[in-house]
Amino acid sequence: MVDTNGILDFKNWWGKIYERDAISLESQSSSIPRSVKQHFLMSNFMEFENFPKMKGVVVTRPFIGNVVENNTLDLRKNKTQTVTLPTQNAYDGPVPLKINKIEDLKRTIQYISAEHKTYYENIIKNWPKY
Repeated sequence: MVDTNGILDFKNWWGKIYERDAISLESQSSSIPRSVKQHFLMSNFMEFENFPKMKGVVVTRPFIGNVVENNTLDLRKNKTQTVTLPTQNAYDGPVPLKINKIEDLKRTIQYISAEHKTYYENIIKNWPKY
């Protein structure tokens, strides 16, 4: 079983420390038109690099190992705050499964090998459902 004590609550943590909509340092000038400004969109980049001397600054690249740096972004809200990892757990216990998922598992358990069957039977009997 997955131990949920090791899953930290990054979803609620990161927004308190980092900007949700950062604009690249190269396009922050007021002389640059709004339509040309480069916003931080995680899905547009494949490589992220940070530097210990420039805390909160991330250099992004469109491809891994690309020589051309795409954007330099300062993602931190508070430059004086020391960033620490979240300490709060994301879940209080096991994440409940939908009843449909449990029913699917019941139908497929006949195809699971004997060495793994007890694991799945335990999920069917004991896992919280909604």
